Amino acid sequence: MSVFTPLARAELEALVDGFDLGRLIDFQGIEGGSENSNFFVSCEQGDFVLTLVERGDPTALPFLVELLACLRGAGLAVPYAVADRHGQCLHQLKGRPALLQPRLAGRHVELPDASHCEAVGGWLAQLHLATRDTALARPDERGVDWMQDQARRQLPRRSKTSGLNSGSPSICSTPVTNWCG
Repeated sequence: MSVFTPLARAELEALVDGFDLGRLIDFQGIEGGSENSNFFVSCEQGDFVLTLVERGDPTALPFLVELLACLRGAGLAVPYAVADRHGQCLHQLKGRPALLQPRLAGRHVELPDASHCEAVGGWLAQLHLATRDTALARPDERGVDWMQDQARRQLPRRSKTSGLNSGSPSICSTPVTNWCG
């Protein structure tokens, strides 16, 4: 199970008490995932997913909350952050940023086919249309700068194991400045 930070029922009840969701009925850790602790949470007013953010820049979370609110406002089915009674979407639980989101219907597709690809493409088009006229923007933490830094870090390790000599041309020697031409 990918629950890096376990929760006691009393801790979750204290969080849920700040929302208009009724009482906590049940919760369980979600299997899978690689970065965050996630829990299915059932309350009197519905089913939710609680995410405890384990890694990444917590200062990016307000942007993500705003982006998801924008997409929800455009009619897209997204796991937006549910606001508590005071209008707050971001919380702290066990020293970690915490978000409570509605549990969306669906399941993982193990063997996608062309119809799944078409559906994803259609959804991405809707996402782009929903955000094109907004001021929402932030640096990409896994963008070109990050990729070049990672390549620089990995090349010395690779050259030791693959016999590459230090005179080999580096993929990092020419910065990529525009992926789209």
